Amino acid sequence: MVMLGNGRRGIASLRCFAASPDFILCYRNILRDVCSTELLPMGASIKSTTIKIVIWSLFIGLALSLAGVTPESLLSGLGSTVQRIFSVFVDMFRWAVPYIILGAVVVIPIWAVMFVWRLFRRKGTT
Repeated sequence: MVMLGNGRRGIASLRCFAASPDFILCYRNILRDVCSTELLPMGASIKSTTIKIVIWSLFIGLALSLAGVTPESLLSGLGSTVQRIFSVFVDMFRWAVPYIILGAVVVIPIWAVMFVWRLFRRKGTT
């Protein structure tokens, strides 16, 4: 992690492909940033995070098995679940578009008048 020009912290390796012709150096920087403990919550180590994920997976797996859910049944319904989620979003979009257009008929002219008003006020003060 490095300090960016605006004073915020950022991952330097995301810019390395454009800034450096040396791909291996860039790859090493990416690995350093990904393995950095600064990216993990509250300075947790990779080892402790892995252990937590394994323990939570065990508990969730036990709870699902008690409910009669098997990996096969979970994965077999995955395709239809994705299709249902997509259809819900499409239905929400179809429902929302007429209302967005109706509101835009009122909001956009008001915004345009206020924008022009502010533009003239700025020109008048300079």
